[in-house]
Amino acid sequence: MVDISEILERIGLTKGESKVYLALLELGSSTTGPIIDKSGISASKVYGILDKLVKKGLASYIIKEKTRVFVAQDPEKLIAFLDEEEKKIKENKLTIQKIIPELMLKKAKGAPEPTAQVLEGKKGFITAHNKLLDELEKGGNYYTLTTGLVSKTFFHYFKEFNRKREMKNITMFILYQKDAWLIGKEKATERRKRKYYYPRICPKEFFIPTHITLVKDTCLLCMISDKIISIIIRNKSMVDGFKRYFEYVWSISKTPEEFIKYKEKLF
Repeated sequence: MVDISEILERIGLTKGESKVYLALLELGSSTTGPIIDKSGISASKVYGILDKLVKKGLASYIIKEKTRVFVAQDPEKLIAFLDEEEKKIKENKLTIQKIIPELMLKKAKGAPEPTAQVLEGKKGFITAHNKLLDELEKGGNYYTLTTGLVSKTFFHYFKEFNRKREMKNITMFILYQKDAWLIGKEKATERRKRKYYYPRICPKEFFIPTHITLVKDTCLLCMISDKIISIIIRNKSMVDGFKRYFEYVWSISKTPEEFIKYKEKLF
């Protein structure tokens, strides 16, 4: 069975207006007492609702012996009500269109949009990493998931990078993919002497072709294919999402010592 009250609410009447209008239709004409009884609306609210129905053209009243007697307008008036609402919507739409430029100016003065900066080539890669290192305060944390191509291409740069990092007491949590860890493996002893440095090696199913670095609310993505592209993205939500992924992979990855023991099975 059709729920008339629900339909009336769908076209713009409140729940109370719907109940009072339907009660009034059944009563024909009535003072507020019978309307309250039939609709179940309290006396404190019924007067306000009746006034709103009158303004919407769905009810009217006459004064009889100094008392208001209300009557519901014919149901066809609902079409006129909808026509009037449609007209208001069109007018409001035009008004909003006129003030959109002003609203955009206000938006520009508020919180900044997430920004992205693209750098190309080896110099761009080095510039991006130095920038993040410079922005990080002393004693901060630096999270990285690196690839074999990045380790191979920038092996010598990271020696200087780690020297600067250690001078600022910045702790690095780094996830290596197997091929990334094995590059320069003869330097493994030297790696283990680094300060504030915590490496782990990922299981093979977590292969990612992108080098990812997370610093505060900034994410750095670096890709090496035909050319080297580094993208700095300022976006807290993105960083939070990557950190959750990083933390999960970190929890199931192995230290270099464990890697030697389990590499055939897990890597």
